[in-house]
Amino acid sequence: MKNSINYAALVVLLALLSACGGGLESTDNINNAIPIQKPDLKAPDDIRYTEYDGKIQLSWASVKGATHYKLFLSTSSGIDTQNPDLETTRIVDSILKTEIVLSDIEKNTPYYAVLSSINNEGEIVSSPEFKLVLTVDSIAISLVPPDNFTASAEEAVIKLSWDPLPEAINYILYYSESDASVSPLEARQIQEIASSSFTFNAENIESEYYFRLSAVTPAGQTPLTNVVSETPGGITDTPAVPENFSASSGDALVALKWSKAKNASRYNVYLSKDPLLSTSNYDQLN
Repeated sequence: MKNSINYAALVVLLALLSACGGGLESTDNINNAIPIQKPDLKAPDDIRYTEYDGKIQLSWASVKGATHYKLFLSTSSGIDTQNPDLETTRIVDSILKTEIVLSDIEKNTPYYAVLSSINNEGEIVSSPEFKLVLTVDSIAISLVPPDNFTASAEEAVIKLSWDPLPEAINYILYYSESDASVSPLEARQIQEIASSSFTFNAENIESEYYFRLSAVTPAGQTPLTNVVSETPGGITDTPAVPENFSASSGDALVALKWSKAKNASRYNVYLSKDPLLSTSNYDQLN
């Protein structure tokens, strides 16, 4: 991004010089003077999966420069993307979108996956291996979803509640910031909610969120509730800046500590390999 800004600024400058009768002659090519480097291809990240009715939807962030993606899926860990074991590894090639629905997945069976980005030159960059488990394999149509599913706004959060279902083992919450229908294979989800209420910490307190709920029972998963929506309540008191922030390393881990900040309900940590951390070069840990 920084290089693009510099090029744009240089083009504007050359145009001004030309208008004044100076600068480069019209036969000069700016691309000959300044080499434009293609961005390095990166592995897919922000990989998420949602399960519903015996299927898993896998989604990830779009990778700049990638023309398509390739998925390796296996019941054994240690996937070799260069020489995969075709007896145990399913390969899905030429994925053009940043999502895929996986069917024929066995319940409670660990699956291991690697997702690769591929560009026009055939360059491949793969993600670390990650694990998928389908915990609910069917929808029990005969069951009814929880009653009285409601949402109410409080300061920076949304409180969700419903009537407990006697046969429920736990509950699954589906939510979306953009899809008002909360399609279960596209929405994000929070699993294994043990009680009949939940406090949702919103990433954006100015956005409206949409929710649906399902119960997991011994007979299967119930149909989803109707959609409820709410916008988090505003923060009445601005949180203070955390103090005494420190980092200590050991055993391949880094421990971060800080003092509790007044009026803070949660914290965000920004992580970057660049010592000059800015809004364009960090990963956010919620």
